[in-house]
Amino acid sequence: YAMWLFLDNGLYSDCEQLLKNLESEKNKNVSVGNELEAWLACMQGEYKKAVPLYETLPGLEPVKEYSAATIKSNNDSKERIYSYPALLNLGALYVANGKKIQAYALYEKGLSCTQNALIVAELYYRIARIQLAQGDCSKAIYNLQYCLKKNPAHNRARLLFKKLSK
Repeated sequence: YAMWLFLDNGLYSDCEQLLKNLESEKNKNVSVGNELEAWLACMQGEYKKAVPLYETLPGLEPVKEYSAATIKSNNDSKERIYSYPALLNLGALYVANGKKIQAYALYEKGLSCTQNALIVAELYYRIARIQLAQGDCSKAIYNLQYCLKKNPAHNRARLLFKKLSK
């Protein structure tokens, strides 16, 4: 909890000290430490450092290749995702670095692991954005409709859907 407060208030040196303390403890929870370190790296603009830290978290291991078989395998697996905020951040980092295929596969994996309507809606919205960037407007519209079905209050999806439906 302290780390989140430090990050929220821009106290990055305190974050770094807390991470050092975590690393020195015998029973360090590696996943928690890596997620916090990834958040800190993002807050400091060190995005390339954050990606491999996020990829060490359970359920967020990088997908080597994307295909229909990958999606089926992801959907058949009920692997636990360590943290949905971490999944969303890692996906955003992939997209920002031109790795839309990896982001798409990660979002599909997230869909197979949760029933939370708000998370599902956000994942469909992000998939629609990737499809739109790839020039597949019809699939993007379909996923935006599904997003809005799951969360009618998703404003970004509603605005994009309205723009694409003109």
